[in-house]
Parts: sequence; structure tokens; C-alpha cells
Amino acid sequence: MKRFTIKSQGGEQLVAYGGNLAISRDGSYIVYSSTPLNGRAHLYRRRMDRDQPDQVPGTEGATTPTLSPDGQWIAFKAQGKLLKVGAEGGTPITLCAAPSAGGAAWGSDGMIYFTDRETQLFRVPEAGGKPQLVASIPHSAGQQGLRLPHALPGGHAILLVTGGSLINPNDAAILAFDLAKGRPKELIRGGTAPHYVPTGHLLYVQGSRLLAVPFDLRRLEVTGPAAPILEDVWQGPGGYAAYDISADGTLVFISGGEMFGNRELVWVDRTGKERPIIGAPKHWYIDVRLSPDGRRLAATTIDPGSPHDIWVLAPDHPGFAVPITHAKSSEEHYGPVWTPDGKSLLYGQQGPDGAQILRKAADGSGEEEVLYKDREDQAMLSPTQCSRDAKLLIFQRTGRAGPPRLWKLSLAGVHEAEPLFKHDLSFARAGGQISPDGQWIVYMSLESGTSEIYVAPYPGVETAKWRISTDGGDIARWSRDGRELYYLSGAGPAKLNAVDIHTSPTFEKGIPRLLVEGPYPHFMRTVDFDADPGGQRFILLKTEPSMEMPVEVHVVLNWTEELKARLHSVQK
Repeated sequence: MKRFTIKSQGGEQLVAYGGNLAISRDGSYIVYSSTPLNGRAHLYRRRMDRDQPDQVPGTEGATTPTLSPDGQWIAFKAQGKLLKVGAEGGTPITLCAAPSAGGAAWGSDGMIYFTDRETQLFRVPEAGGKPQLVASIPHSAGQQGLRLPHALPGGHAILLVTGGSLINPNDAAILAFDLAKGRPKELIRGGTAPHYVPTGHLLYVQGSRLLAVPFDLRRLEVTGPAAPILEDVWQGPGGYAAYDISADGTLVFISGGEMFGNRELVWVDRTGKERPIIGAPKHWYIDVRLSPDGRRLAATTIDPGSPHDIWVLAPDHPGFAVPITHAKSSEEHYGPVWTPDGKSLLYGQQGPDGAQILRKAADGSGEEEVLYKDREDQAMLSPTQCSRDAKLLIFQRTGRAGPPRLWKLSLAGVHEAEPLFKHDLSFARAGGQISPDGQWIVYMSLESGTSEIYVAPYPGVETAKWRISTDGGDIARWSRDGRELYYLSGAGPAKLNAVDIHTSPTFEKGIPRLLVEGPYPHFMRTVDFDADPGGQRFILLKTEPSMEMPVEVHVVLNWTEELKARLHSVQK
């Protein structure tokens, strides 16, 4: 058995999401996704018999590499597509449209399997074509959906991960989906990132530990207790773990434990000039929203091991920070939006009493007021905007099954809620925000197979629509005068885009233009930026430098012999 380390060249940083490390089945090379300093993510291929990695041409923005069984091809996701490129180089070939996250696995049956990070598993022939829906597996509201597929030998089953939260993924479940029987089976509760090894074991990650459990490949059953076999394996948000193992028993992994860190709040102007917000408490922030006058900022904190809570900060007044909610261990608060007068916040809550929408004074005083309670015990309700007349709340609802959908809640009189869209409910819609003149609504939709931004008339949302983004897009925001739309796209680094909008005499949209590009990671359907009232600067979230991880891959040749020895000693 031989161990050595492959160190980065030129200051690359590993892309932190998606399990971006793979080894060929014969163990001759590894592929990883990383970002050179001040550059964009690319795939790199490193042969075991060479000292330097080679950047794979045409893989800008690539994530989640998976390798063909014969090692001749590399499949990856980029710009909302699933592509493949020759391992020795060449021009990438588009296989199909695909969501930008969730993972992919190249099976021995000539199919590539991928998920939409919600409820659906797809496959496409390795030569390309129209994706085929393989399974739809619901998950609990507020939990992550299907991700990290791993094709088992023989082409008869796929391992999947579902559940767990972005920051606390270790209560996720590992499933085996039998392709012939068309149904899933839960194998492990409390683990993520599964791999099968020819010793007859299933590997998975829990926290920063790699564990092994005996596994019957034919019956798709765990047949014994799990045992820890490796410490300090890197795991990022969502449970994506940086390790892989070849058919010849070579293990590759990146150490570093669970890397969550914090997210720094920064001002960024339209030229890209950045200024940090001094004195803001250290947290992992999501859902940032500026008050109507732009002087205060509401945000959700989702720190590991802590309840989700809402804070109000004053970006231009260092040290000002007020906790609005004080969640108990069984509660979570999220999705704060401001009322038009800036005096109150509306937000969602999950807890023992189910899902609710609450209102509370923006200075933290007084008691919470329940505005709406969902009848389904596993629903999640996340507000996205309070209308300018304060009579209506737009929110996204995630139920026990199916993708998130947009709803509206009356704030005047009886608080009644109803879906905003009543047709075409098979895909996610999120982030609804009504234009300042009340005539239009912008939202994110997965109807094209990837996340894109659309505008529709309001309230006649199903009478017409215009696609605004041209190359992927997440949650969008209107400028305060309604003449521009802003949205984020891409990852590592992210792009902040602007689009001119004209609504009279008819609706017209401009061509998206890049305003800012930088290290501002964001997650689908979380509002990870906002624009100040003048539209000249933006609040963005920046991962702390401690989250930037140099590429240092540990390689262990003939590792399966060590695995068998370790398990033998444990069983004595």
C-alpha cells in the first residue's frame, strides 16, 4: 500500500459544492473542479504518472464530473446542461438540458443518471438525447431533495441521497432505487455521499468520518453494522463529500472535515468595488432583504447546530444587530420580508405546530402574530414579498410532495391563501416579486429543465410570460423604479446581471448585461442579494476565506486491502 499527496498548482481552490472529485475506474487519473485565483471554475485532469494537472478545454463553470466506465469520457454539468468531453481533450458535446446541481452518475448500462435536486431522477443515453424520468421520490418540506446519485455495478440500481438540510445534512437518508422494480428502499438513516466498493461494502460520510457497512448488492440490503474507517474527509454544504474510489482499490480524498464557516455581508457597487459591512455578527446568512428605505437589512441565520433565526442589521452603522426571533430547538424561522412602511417583518416558521407565516415588529419588540397556518404538517412557507399596498403577501410553499410553488396570502380581512399558478404544476416556481407598478411579477422557474427567470402579467400570471435570463438565473429583484431587473447566475464565481425593462405601451425586455462577477456563492431559491433603493450598490454574501480550500488530494493505492484489515479488526 502506498500513500502520497497531489498538491495544487498555481493557487487553485476546489469548488466547494457537488462532490467535485472523481477517479477513473482503472485508477490512472483523477478529475476535479477548481477555480484558479481570480478565475472561473474549470475541470482539471491529473494523471497519476504526471506532476502537473491539465485544464480540460471547454469546461468553464463545470461541476460534478462523472467518468465513463472505460475512462474515455468525462461528463459534467455547466450552464444548465449535461455535457461530455473526451478525457484526452476535444470539444465538449451537449447531451441534454439539466439542472445545475444535484450530481450525476455514469452507469454501466450506457446511461447517465442525474437529479433535479427536488424529487426527480432522470437518465439520458451516453450519446445524448431527451432525458427520461426514472423516478419521483418526495421529501419532507424544508429538507433537501434528491442528489448525489451513484450507479451500482450491473446497471440495476442507483444509490441516492435525500433529506437533511443544507447546513445540517447528516440526518439525510441513503436510498437504493431498484430500476427494474421502480421503487426506492431506505438503506441508511444519517449519512450522505454513498459509494459501493467491490469488497462488498457501502461507503458513506457522516460528519467528517467515512464509514463502511456490509452490503448485499443483489438484494440491495445492508447486512451488518457500520464501522468508521477514515477521519477528516472534507464535507461541504448539503453533504457533498470530496472522495472517490476506483475499481482497482485506489482511494482519493480531500481532508478538512466539515467546512461550513460563515458568510460575510458586503456592499458591491456597479463597478465591482467591494466594501465589507463592519461589525455584523458572524453567521451563515441567507435571505437578505433591505428595508424600503435601504437603511436596515433583515437576514436569516442558518448556523450548524443552531435553530434558524432572523436578525436585523444596519449595514452603514457598524455593530447594530437585533435578533428578531428566538427559535427553540424544535423551531426554524426564515424568509423575512418587510412591510412597505418598514415597521414590521413577515416571515415563515416551522415547528411543533406546523408551518406558519408570522408578523413581528422590525425592532424585535412585542409578540409574534400568526397570519396563516398551513394544514399540512410537513409544509414549508417562505415569504418572498409584501405588496406595496400591504394587502397581499407572495410566498413559496413546499409541501410533502412536489416542487416549491408560488402562493398569495390576503393580509386584509380574512387571511386566505391560494396558489398563484393553477396549471403546469410539475416543476418548481419560486421567488415571486410584483413590480413597483403592480402590473407584473418576476419569478424563477425550472420549466425549461434549468433555473431561469421569467416575467408574467399580474394578476393574470398564466396569460403570457417572457423569459428574462438567457443562460440560467436564480432569484430576481426589481429595481425600485421598475425599470431594471437584477438576478444572480453561475457559481464560483457568480454573476450579478441587470436587464432593462419597459412596460409601456407593451412589455419589452433588454439583453442581460453583466454588472459584477465574483466569489459570491448562492443557492437556488434563497435570496442571497438585494439592491439599494438607488440601484447603485448591492448587498451580496461572500464566503469567508477559511472556506476557500486549496486542492490537496490524498491518494492511497490498494486501499481496499486496508479497508478489509480495518473491518476485520473491528469485528474481532
